[in-house]
Order: sequence, then C-alpha cells, then structure tokens
Amino acid sequence: MFLKRHLVRQDGKAHVYYSLCESVRVSSNRVIQRRVLNLGELNTTQLERWQRSIEVIQHEGERRQYRLFTDREGAAPPDAPDVCEVVLSSLTVRHPRQFGACWLGSRLWQELGLDTFFADALHDRRGPVEWSKVIELLAVNRLCDPQSELGVHQRWFGTTAMGTILGTDDAVAAKDRLYRALDKALEHKEALEAHLARRWRDLFGAKCDLLLYDLTSTYFEGQAGEIPKAAFGYSRDHRPDCRQLVLALVVTAEGFPLSYEVFEGNRADVTTLEEILDSVERKHGSLGRVWVFDRGIVSEENLELLRQRGAFYLVATPKRKLAAFEQELLNEDWSAISGRPDIEVKLVERDGEVYVLSRSQQRAERERSIRLRALHGLRKDLTQLSKAVRTGRLRQRDGILLRLGRLKERWPNAWPYLKKVELTDAELIWRWDRKKLLECLAATGCLPVANQPLPGESRHPLAPVLAADRSRKRVPYAQKRVKPAPHLAPDSVSRRSPPSGCFSRLLPLDLPEAKTQGRGWQPDPGAGGPRTQADPVGRSLV
Repeated sequence: MFLKRHLVRQDGKAHVYYSLCESVRVSSNRVIQRRVLNLGELNTTQLERWQRSIEVIQHEGERRQYRLFTDREGAAPPDAPDVCEVVLSSLTVRHPRQFGACWLGSRLWQELGLDTFFADALHDRRGPVEWSKVIELLAVNRLCDPQSELGVHQRWFGTTAMGTILGTDDAVAAKDRLYRALDKALEHKEALEAHLARRWRDLFGAKCDLLLYDLTSTYFEGQAGEIPKAAFGYSRDHRPDCRQLVLALVVTAEGFPLSYEVFEGNRADVTTLEEILDSVERKHGSLGRVWVFDRGIVSEENLELLRQRGAFYLVATPKRKLAAFEQELLNEDWSAISGRPDIEVKLVERDGEVYVLSRSQQRAERERSIRLRALHGLRKDLTQLSKAVRTGRLRQRDGILLRLGRLKERWPNAWPYLKKVELTDAELIWRWDRKKLLECLAATGCLPVANQPLPGESRHPLAPVLAADRSRKRVPYAQKRVKPAPHLAPDSVSRRSPPSGCFSRLLPLDLPEAKTQGRGWQPDPGAGGPRTQADPVGRSLV
C-alpha cells in the first residue's frame, strides 16, 4: 500500500491530489495499481501522517523502504530519517552476477536433503573446501546452465553468486577439485539412490511399484584407452566409428530417477535386465513391481525371469506376430475409446495371456500412404528397368542383376511384396504377391498386447503406465505384452486395465475418463487398398 500523487491542471492552475493505492498482480506478467481511497489535497503534515499510518498498518511501525520520490513541493524533508540523496551520474554497474536461478537450485538441493547427505558422507575427506559444496556447485550448474567441469571453472562460476550462496571463495571451483568431485560421489552411489527414493516418497508421494526401464548410449571422440568399458557397439547416435558406453536408467511412473547402471559399449540390451533387477531389488526390496520396457530388452528368457521373481511386465514385441491374429482382425467386435473415436481395441485370450489388439484410423492412413509410396516407387523403377531391357539399352545379365540389387536396397519395405522377378532373354517380368498385400492391408494400423488375468483384487493397476509414458515422444511400431498383477479380476481386466496398460505408449488419453463402448468398424473401400490392373505387357501390378 502506498500514496500516489496526481497532478491536475485546470484553468491554468496546478492542483495536487493524493490517493491511497495498492499493487495487485492480475497475471504472471502484469501488475495493476488499485485505488483504495481518494484523499484529496494534503498539506505536508497530513502527507507525513498518512505515510506513517501506512507503515504502521503494513509493518507494525517498522519502515518498509527509503523514499524514492520527493513530496509535492519537489524537495524532500531535510530532517526525514528515511531520505537519502543519490547522484545518478555516479552510479555504475560492476561485476554483475546471476543470483536468482542459482539460489533456487541451491534451495532445491537443500529440500532434497542432499547438503546434509554429502556432508555426512564426505565429512572425513580433507581439503580447503568441503566436498559437499563442490558437488552442489556442479549440480546447480547442470540445472541452470549445463557445462563441463572446465567450463564451470573458466566461465560459469565467475558470472554467478555461487560463492556467496555457498559461503566460500573461488577454491570451490578449482579445476582439479571439480574433476575429482564426481569420483567422491560415486563411492556413495547406492546410498544416494536410496536417499533420493525416500525423498521422492516424502515430498511427492512417488511409488516404486511401477518402473520404466530404458537404455541409451554416449560415445567418445578419442581413443578412450583408459576407459575399460568403452567399446565399439550398436550406436544410437549413428557413430559406429566411436567407442561408447551403454547407460541404463530406471525411473518411477512420475519420472523420478530411481537407479542407473553403466555397461560396456558392446553390451546387448537384452542381457542387461537381470543385472538391473538384482540392483533394484537389493536397494529397494523385492516386492512385485510392474516393469515397462521396449522390445529391445524383450526375450522369452527375460519374461520368464520376471515371472519367477513375481514381477509383472508391460513390454513391446514385434509387429510380425499380428499374423497370428488374422481371424480376430477380421471380426467386427471392436470397442471404441471415448474421446478417441479413431482408436479401437479388442481383447483376445491365448495361452494364459490376454492379447489386446488396437487399431487406429489415422495410423492406418499413415502406414497405407507410406506403403503405397514405396510400392509405386518400386513399380516405376521396375518399369524403367524393364523398358531398358526390352529396348536393348541394357543387355548384360550381370548389369541387370546389379540394378535389381540396387532397387531392393532402395525400396526395402516394398520388395517383400514381390512374388516373382524373372529375367528372360527379351524382357524383365515381375509379379506381386496379392495374398501378402491383402494381409498387410488387414493389419494396417493394428497393434496387439498380452496380459495374464487371474482372479483377485488388483494391487497393481496398469493405469499409471499411461500417464508415465505420455512424455515419450516416439510411438513404437510394435505390439505389447503384459503380465499384470495376479490380483486383477477378470472383469476389471476385460474392461479397463489391458486397454490402458497395454497401449500406454500408443494412446495418449487419460485413463480415468477412458471408457469403451461396443462399436463396429468398416474399412473405407476408397482409402487406397490394393487393386489389380494390367500394364501393356501383361504384368500383374498394384
């Protein structure tokens, strides 16, 4: 609350009025001044009395700040205790430093209890600066402006107020000390993961009964001769010429990191699951959890391992298994998802598991467009090659076969639909596999999942998987298999759990509002399905 001065000129005279105002924030970037009371014209004594009244109301007699503006006569009272004179020409900005973001990062560090954790864990480590403050400096840098240890030492630390916030000098950002800090923290890796898991539960109510597991890789530009685990392997960064490390990360359904491991660069994804299971169970107990991972980690051995340990899974499996559900795909007993009329699901029980089939009209149109573009491209190139053979411009058999190999490499998605490619003395003849094309059309836009329904009450509903995977941008072209908790009742499985859990990465919808209703589906005859026509030389084309 403050006094606002209003100057009104009327009939050549200037009148000064005052009003009592307060600042009100109406949005994140807008503040308005609301007029509380009109005071009219005030003399100097009345003005000072109102000023003292505002200070008493706001701060119980304590003054809020120095006056920044003079009174209505244009001169400040000489005897006022809260008045200071400033020569504007003498003001300069020296050594500006970033404070707000650094302070917030340090405050978050304290909220997680990491200051006390590292202070207790590294209290016996000697040095001019506490190791806990060096690690806090690195963590705040990763939050505000991620840089290397050398970048923190040379550039970032000098532009921030981290020295003041940490209560230390420039020694906290010494180059060698920064390089050694993470080695000190690594010694307490398991204790740190257990500590963070407790803080996630206390602060955010995070649960560890549903875990998402995935792997990535990071590569080295140099030889990496002193890194034993650096090796050549499958590169997700498309750098097979560089040695790399494989990083495995386990997060909760809310996205909080729970554990991580570093594997050799040539380690296959499918071989990492058992070690991750041992690590998580050793740190957080062996209670039955729902594991979510992609098809790169899926194998029958891994799924059997999860069953033996009483764990449950939601996994992606190859789309080629759709061939086993040909009859189910043709039936019309599909159920639509409310709010997403373009997506339909169906439950199929086989071998003690419930497969959840899903199809999407938008996905079908996209896949059909991609496939037809490849088919038409292959047909065009084959026609040109056939014309070159027929007119005699290309005669050598080896050259023709080489051209066919190039076409196979150029159109890998369309080549499997060729039933026969025959090279005669006069021409090149090919035929399409109509049966395979029709089967592909029937499966376009469809995905299946497996679940294992057992009687009882659900302790581990798969609904949170949907929200947990919503942040994942890519949609895998795969089916999904699920082994739910053994307490899922058959009714609940058939109505809600499998459709949501099985397609958490496919259907970005909110499960609590997701309901199904019986609805049939008829394919659009004009949507670009396969058709047969004859070209001038009698070949069967699509």
